Amino acid sequence: FGLSSVRGDDVYLIEAAEDGRPGRFVDRVEFDATDAGVSLGRWPDADGRLFPMRETSFGAANTGPLPPPLLISEVHYEPADPDDNGPLDGQAIQFVELHNPTELPLNLGSYSLDGSIEVSFSESTTLEPGETLIVANYDPKLDLAQDTLFRLVYTLQVNAKVVGPFTGELGLNTAVIRLEREPLGGGDDPEQSTVLIDRVEYSNQNGWPQDLNGTGQSLNRVATDAYGDLSASWTSLLRSPGTVDFSVRAPGDVNGDGRIDISDVDQLCAAIHDQNEDPRYDLNRDQELTRDDHRFLIEEILGTSAGDANLDGTFNSRDLVLIFTNAEYEDDVEGNSSWLDGDWNCDREFTSSDLVAAFQAGRYTEFQAPAARPVAVWGPMASESVKPERNNSLVAFSPFEKSREASAEDPLPGEFLPVFASQPSSRPIVHRDLTKNQVLLHSSDIDRLFEHDVNGPL
Repeated sequence: FGLSSVRGDDVYLIEAAEDGRPGRFVDRVEFDATDAGVSLGRWPDADGRLFPMRETSFGAANTGPLPPPLLISEVHYEPADPDDNGPLDGQAIQFVELHNPTELPLNLGSYSLDGSIEVSFSESTTLEPGETLIVANYDPKLDLAQDTLFRLVYTLQVNAKVVGPFTGELGLNTAVIRLEREPLGGGDDPEQSTVLIDRVEYSNQNGWPQDLNGTGQSLNRVATDAYGDLSASWTSLLRSPGTVDFSVRAPGDVNGDGRIDISDVDQLCAAIHDQNEDPRYDLNRDQELTRDDHRFLIEEILGTSAGDANLDGTFNSRDLVLIFTNAEYEDDVEGNSSWLDGDWNCDREFTSSDLVAAFQAGRYTEFQAPAARPVAVWGPMASESVKPERNNSLVAFSPFEKSREASAEDPLPGEFLPVFASQPSSRPIVHRDLTKNQVLLHSSDIDRLFEHDVNGPL
């Protein structure tokens, strides 16, 4: 069989019946064109939508979204009335802003916006490195009066680039904006599709900013490498067409150090227990601080799940070795456990309930995490993770870095050694029968598993 990288294609996953004939549809994906050497993967891994990936990762966890060479940086879908109940309304001054984050000029002749709004760009449209383009719903070359008003309302600089018009509308409740490009080397195939470059599907719920109703605030992307289709990649700021500011603290970076990692998870959990009223902890923007914010940080912002102790994007045997090396499993010391120690449900204890939650999330795998998997898609040290040294201080490290000092008799926490299973390199630490049916997984199973004699058969 074959898949078309120029026209796009679709794939069905079908489960066979007992007689070998097709039994039922299990899954289906449909995709547009792709560039050579680029794979499509679900993001967040396992349950998200298809998007071009950083690297191919056959047999391993997906490596994360490919940073776009041109991105959607701001969306202003509900402006305030520009002339106080006059002939114009807010829809007349809606806009989408595009940004060139690369170090090279970019010609937009092969690019277009599709979805809730549509517009194609001309060959004469070029963005210099770091430059932005404002896409409005009028033609600035033909409607000079509207262009003058638009520039006055937003106090644009003289050299600000505005193009239009787009057709369609930016919905007040939700909209889908896709940035697309003709495939590289697509030739003259009349049925060729387009390559997905960036995508935003905003909403007035599900963790998206709630203060955009005619307030002058707009959706602003928090970083150039923040995945556009996650609400955590966007924040509410005063609209600023023509300029970008990626210095604003990203949602989830609760300690303000410029990266999102284990320290943020632990600080958020502490804030939940203390019922801290600081709004930076309300990550899902539901006006409450609960464990739902903790789950939002893990699943929506970091794109992983309970069980991923080292936050390398994969829950596997390395995480289990790490948490039991830290030796806080049901240790009767009140409130002493962190995410790195196995507290995955934010109760500050590492117990069987954490393990049950992790396995019921259904993300356990025998595969190693790919080295390119980022801890946080916008972190300045995105390819690093965190682990404890022998003095229990946290240091940055690559999840697959080998210690030059440690020997097999003196391992660092997190290294893969036969702690609970006699053959860890060929068999997962967790017995398959325990995870085959998630409904039957109970605390007693976890207790029985880790009472196993290391010298006996698993």
